Amino acid sequence: MAGRLQSFGCSFFFGTDLGDENPGVREEGAKTTNRSASKKTWPAIIAKTLGLRYECYAWPGIGNDQIAKSIYANVKEGSVVLINWTYIDRFDYINSLSEPADEELTICPGDNDSTARVYYDNFHSERQDKWRSLQLIYGTHQYLKSKNIKFISTYMDSLLFDTKFHAPPYTRNLQNQLKEELHKFARYNFVEWANKRNFEISANNHPLHEAHERAAEIWMMKVNDLHEEYTIKDAENDDK
Repeated sequence: MAGRLQSFGCSFFFGTDLGDENPGVREEGAKTTNRSASKKTWPAIIAKTLGLRYECYAWPGIGNDQIAKSIYANVKEGSVVLINWTYIDRFDYINSLSEPADEELTICPGDNDSTARVYYDNFHSERQDKWRSLQLIYGTHQYLKSKNIKFISTYMDSLLFDTKFHAPPYTRNLQNQLKEELHKFARYNFVEWANKRNFEISANNHPLHEAHERAAEIWMMKVNDLHEEYTIKDAENDDK
């Protein structure tokens, strides 16, 4: 049986600026349609190389809340799952007045709409950002473990594990729980790592083809090992 690789994250897994992605068309009063992720991201390259069916649920600009929801909604048992948790200061919310109803939206620092201005001027807190994202990640990882789903989690925001500021004891306890489960590229996130190695990066700060190709080489063996764990388990079950 062919294996499956599923990826979840924001624009870095969607493949923004790689040239073959399609963000889709959003019509007034309707959800985005006809969108498709790039086939040139490092998760897509790994899937193609290993002969795995590839499903990408990443979407540009979303926050960790929407990433977690997408995992709960779409993850399949028997998949190898790649997750790229995004910047913790993105805030996901539901617009109950939207058409279609209850549209999920994300605001980021620097956004110039009224919702973003009100939130970041009056309610935003790095302390809460850390706590909220750590809770989301911990709960999602526990869910995947409960389903015996193999996964690799990477992350973009170094503030997630910062302990100098806004890190009360309850936050530090979760940081300690997760530090062995969340991975970077050496000491860097994907963009920092690409910069350090002088890989081309778009004007929108997205690493381009060479970075994704090299990242695929780095993670290929680990993904293959996780896939083989499923294969061995299936073979053992067939022998029973």
